[in-house]
Amino acid sequence: MKDYFRSLFDYHVQANQQFFDVLFSASQPIDEYAFKMFRHCIMAHHIWNHRMLNLKYDYEFWEPLNQKQLEQLMDQNKREHIQILEQYDLEAKLEYKNQAGETYSSKIVDILSHISHHYAYHRGQIARSLRESGIEPPKTDLIIFRRS
Repeated sequence: MKDYFRSLFDYHVQANQQFFDVLFSASQPIDEYAFKMFRHCIMAHHIWNHRMLNLKYDYEFWEPLNQKQLEQLMDQNKREHIQILEQYDLEAKLEYKNQAGETYSSKIVDILSHISHHYAYHRGQIARSLRESGIEPPKTDLIIFRRS
C-alpha cells in the first residue's frame, strides 16, 4: 500500500507543479479564485502533514503565500509525505484537532486518501477558473500520469 501512496503523491507533486507553472507564468490576468484554491490545497497538505508528524504549522491556514513561499512549501510537503510513508504504519490511528479545536481520530491511510481527493477536487475548480480566464489548464488526469 505504501508504494501505491508513493506513486499517487508523485502524481500530485507533478500535477501541482504543472498548475503552479500555469498560474505563475500566464500572460493574461487570472481570477484570484484560482490562486486562492491553489494556496488552499498546498496549505491543507502542509497542515495534514504536520498533524501526522506532530509539528506546529509553519503558516496560518489562509495566509496569502507568495510564489516563492508556495514553491518552498510544495517542496516541504513532498519531503514530509515521503517521511510519513517511511515512518508510519498506514493503518495506525492518529488523534488530532481540526482548525476549530475539535478532536478526532483517523487512520493515516484515510488521511492520505483525503489529501489526494482534496487535491483532485480543488484542481478541478482551478481548471474551471483558468478556462473562464481564457487559459487552457494543464492535463493532469491520473491516467495520463500512469501512461507516461
